[in-house]
Amino acid sequence: MYLLGDFLSKLLPFLFIPYLTRKFGVEEFGFFSYLESIVLLLIITISFGFQGSITRYYYRYGRRNVGVLLIYALTLEVSLFLVLLIACFVVGLHDYYYLLAVALTKAMFDTVIYLNQCQNKSKSFVKGQLINGVFGVILCLAFFEIWNSPATAEIRFHSLFFANMVSLVYVSYTVKNDFEFSFSRSFRISKRLVNYLLSFSLPLVIFQLAGFCKGAVDRIFLEKSYSDFELGIYSSAYILSSLILFFFMSLNKAFVPYLNESLKSKKMTKTGYNKCLILAVLISLSLVIMIQFIPDEMFTAFLGDEYDSVGDLIGIFSLGFSLTPIYLLLVNYLFYFGDNKFISLANIVSAVVHILVLYIFGGDSLRHAAFAMVVSNLTLNFLLYVRFKGT
Repeated sequence: MYLLGDFLSKLLPFLFIPYLTRKFGVEEFGFFSYLESIVLLLIITISFGFQGSITRYYYRYGRRNVGVLLIYALTLEVSLFLVLLIACFVVGLHDYYYLLAVALTKAMFDTVIYLNQCQNKSKSFVKGQLINGVFGVILCLAFFEIWNSPATAEIRFHSLFFANMVSLVYVSYTVKNDFEFSFSRSFRISKRLVNYLLSFSLPLVIFQLAGFCKGAVDRIFLEKSYSDFELGIYSSAYILSSLILFFFMSLNKAFVPYLNESLKSKKMTKTGYNKCLILAVLISLSLVIMIQFIPDEMFTAFLGDEYDSVGDLIGIFSLGFSLTPIYLLLVNYLFYFGDNKFISLANIVSAVVHILVLYIFGGDSLRHAAFAMVVSNLTLNFLLYVRFKGT
């Protein structure tokens, strides 16, 4: 059920892309993708990895004080939102107010809904994800088609904000009676819980920022060098190719419990794991070859006639995303044996490599910019494999 909810939450926005690319046009879609990258960065900053800390606390210590911990996490998220809001006001970035509102509501929604997963409330988890995705689509259609709002990125973010609010209310209702909360007790344990949140969340933020550098920083970095039209082509190619990533990440969530059990029972030896890695390499190569034979007409049929130059970029991005099975196998093995620090370090190094390649070659052409992902992912897999061989 969790796999279904996670997959559907990613699939709905993906299926909505053909409507947005045609409604926006290439230039406005490029501008929307640029703002979307900023929102993602704001979500990482505001959420500060609190959902991961709460999940760990629940599994390690049980229900005790989880309600208080959730309240503190949400309070800290609102506090970070206010700090960023004041900063935007001081520097005059008034257009960012609605982006901050979208980021705050999404961060709070993510923090609350993962408690459903901790409590094995699969139906509530799936419903919350579906409400968020479906309302985002319905409200956008209502703005553009019923209320005749202008087809702009700002209106799309308005629909996402209201969708986040509706889904946040729903998931809050599903957990409100599950945990005791006493203000008198919460003040006594506040320092300990806040210290826990901040200390365990900081490494998660670093990990998420490393992922952001490899997945979304391109559109911010390239915004000054290329037109909105070119960014629209680049972003649409990235989004289409990322379907490979979504598929393997969703598959990984179902695969990990069985992998951990096999490692625990010693049914999976290192020799057997090496064979799995060879299979992953063959899958990656097969994917790359198959995608090269997809005609460009299929991409334009999905995105629109204006996107007739996405084929080359999709081929490059697909090469980068096709390395995902190898990465997941290596990282799951190292996670099982508690090598978390090295995984974080490897991700940071690969993110730095990504930015350096983007800085040195990104201004030459969009093709060179897209190759930054390939180089950084190869670097990451190489580092993880060297560690795997020495484990």
